[in-house]
Amino acid sequence: MAKKEEKINLGRVVLFRNYTAQKAEDLNPGDKDVCEILDVEDDQGEYIRAGYYVLPKSDATVLSNEDGLVYVYNVSLPYLEEVAHLAKVEENIIIGQAFLYPGRNMPKTSPNAFQWCMFVGVFLLGAFAIFAS
Repeated sequence: MAKKEEKINLGRVVLFRNYTAQKAEDLNPGDKDVCEILDVEDDQGEYIRAGYYVLPKSDATVLSNEDGLVYVYNVSLPYLEEVAHLAKVEENIIIGQAFLYPGRNMPKTSPNAFQWCMFVGVFLLGAFAIFAS
């Protein structure tokens, strides 16, 4: 029997959201509220990554139980859209930095002397072929 890989419990995130609420005071019990429970995948100091969200710890109410920490967020849909967008931006920055490291040979945009000589040589051969016949 194969052993299960042990996963470190970093906590859980509970998102209470309302599609029309702009502030926490606008949340009314039972009024199209949606609850989403996610595992914390990464703890980055001031932020936690859960699912496709990168959430600031400062916006959370942090609770604890026997299973670990629980981060509770009362949020609106625009907040979640912005947080998901920031997670994508962070991912794109990391991917971009992987290819722009110091010491990488960056291609030159202007032609060098060898390329100019080749261009002039081909032009002269073409001109000679046209005028020689």
